[in-house]
Amino acid sequence: MRRTFRVDAANLLQSYKILTKVSRGFRGSISVHRTLDDRSGVILYQVFPSFGQLLQGDAMTDTSLGPPAHGSRAERIAEAIQEEVAEHGLEAGARLGLRTELIARHGASPSAMDEALRLLRDRGLISVRPGPSGGVFVTHAPAQLRIGVIDVWFSTAVKDPRDLFAARTFFDDAFAALAVHRATPEDARAMSWALEDMRRHRHDPRGYLDANMRLHQAIARASGVTVAVGLYETVVALLRNGIIRAAFVEPAESRVSHSLDVHEGMIRAISDGDAEAMSKLITLHRGDLHRLD
Repeated sequence: MRRTFRVDAANLLQSYKILTKVSRGFRGSISVHRTLDDRSGVILYQVFPSFGQLLQGDAMTDTSLGPPAHGSRAERIAEAIQEEVAEHGLEAGARLGLRTELIARHGASPSAMDEALRLLRDRGLISVRPGPSGGVFVTHAPAQLRIGVIDVWFSTAVKDPRDLFAARTFFDDAFAALAVHRATPEDARAMSWALEDMRRHRHDPRGYLDANMRLHQAIARASGVTVAVGLYETVVALLRNGIIRAAFVEPAESRVSHSLDVHEGMIRAISDGDAEAMSKLITLHRGDLHRLD
């Protein structure tokens, strides 16, 4: 039986505008490709990000967390400084050191450090003050979100990460409800594999979060709503490539066990076609998203 999907052009345009807004920090763009599916005869809309230096390669299928390692030397230094700020919980006004000290700490050339500091200054993370008591100071700390069991810090290149996660949560709820009625056995297997990866990484926050994202992408694809899946994967790509640090929230063991139980229940509800159980699990899952100002 052939499935077709009605595309609401107004909603598509609005989603496109939102994604374009939140992607501005990547100094790139988002494009919508309109194609015809030869097998179904359905017009498909796919949304692709193009983020210049920060995101290179195929962002739609990349499964690694954090910015790519093959960026420019200055970009890598900038990300390392941001991770240092996040890891030590440095707040606005904290002193990172003299330029010469940062050059020695990161093994950088003066020109690469100057470019890295320029990038961070343009993104609003640091300021450089002259004089004997000057140096490099934190202006704004990287944005932090608590995603259930994990605290996540984002590069200042990511604009509005809270809005992105709100969009991801909205999509997650909708896709899970649809997947109950549309998922195939192959879809359920993809979800189970991702859940097993979550279990294997229960002591590795980055690996756990990456596996969690892949599980929800499998649920999204099971929904069969192509245009919405394209938008969702764009949101995931924006988030994934902006993460600079992740850490489990203590007490981690009980929180991770709870998270695994909720996601296992969602897969079971999808496999059983149990819409009532899924409705309760969606509410429980949504309650795991917390914000930190």
